[in-house]
Amino acid sequence: MEDKKKNAETVDIDNPAFADVLNDLDERIKVILDKIYEGKEFKSGDIALKITLGVGDKEKEYPVLKQGQVVNKFYEYKGLNVKYNISTTLKKMEKGGGEYESERELIKKGDGEYVEVPVKNSQMGMFDGGDEK
Repeated sequence: MEDKKKNAETVDIDNPAFADVLNDLDERIKVILDKIYEGKEFKSGDIALKITLGVGDKEKEYPVLKQGQVVNKFYEYKGLNVKYNISTTLKKMEKGGGEYESERELIKKGDGEYVEVPVKNSQMGMFDGGDEK
C-alpha cells in the first residue's frame, strides 16, 4: 500500500491526464497571437475549451501462482477518462455603413405590411381647385 501512495498523483490541472489539453491550448494561444499581432487581418481571437470528465469501470488481468498453478486474476477499478475539444475563432474587423433617411411617410397597412407613401402636401397650390362649389 505504501507503494501506491508514492505513485499517487493528485487529479488537478498538473496531472498527466491534462497534459495534452494544456499542450493543445498553448499551441492555439500562440497561433491566435501570431494572427492578430500585426492587426492587419484579424483583430482578436476567441478560444473555447470544453473538458468532459468521466469515471469508468475497468479491469486489469495479471497472473498469480495459486497452488502451484499459474492462474489469471482480475483487478477491478475505476479509471479517469478525460475528453476535450478546443475551438478557435478569429475575428476580422470589417466595417461598412450608410444611412437611409426617407422623405416619405411610413404606413402600416391593415394586413400588417409596411409601405412608404409620398407625404401629403398641406399647402394649396396656385392651380388647386380649392373649396369651390
